[in-house]
Amino acid sequence: MTESSRPSIQSLFGFGKESVLQSYDSEGQFEFSLNFLDLVVLSMLESVPMTGYVLKKRLVTQYRLKVSYGTLYPRLKYFEKGGIIRNSKIAGEFAARKSGTNYELTPDGKRILNRNLRVFQGFLGRIGSKAGGEVHS
Repeated sequence: MTESSRPSIQSLFGFGKESVLQSYDSEGQFEFSLNFLDLVVLSMLESVPMTGYVLKKRLVTQYRLKVSYGTLYPRLKYFEKGGIIRNSKIAGEFAARKSGTNYELTPDGKRILNRNLRVFQGFLGRIGSKAGGEVHS
């Protein structure tokens, strides 16, 4: 990887217009770009179906990530159109109510999430080695 092709820290953590972590299939075809917030949201949906409302609430309480509905819902629609998440008939254990759209990760979504988590962990390892120590997840 050349210096110019390395992701910027701003885009990695969702500060730029473009996401950093780009997922490619086995033939090298582009699948999805994910930023830090995307990784957190998809990781949360991997364990239990949740509504957008519950996701937002848990992002604040569990991860101290303040995100607006205007940021969260377009990402959920992007993932749904791409087959990463789907509507779940099951109201997850964190559901405040049975109504609303509960989202869950699809098998393709799990594969894409796991691939991007490995990329992100590699990135954190490089940061740790440059800083003279290890970064633990």
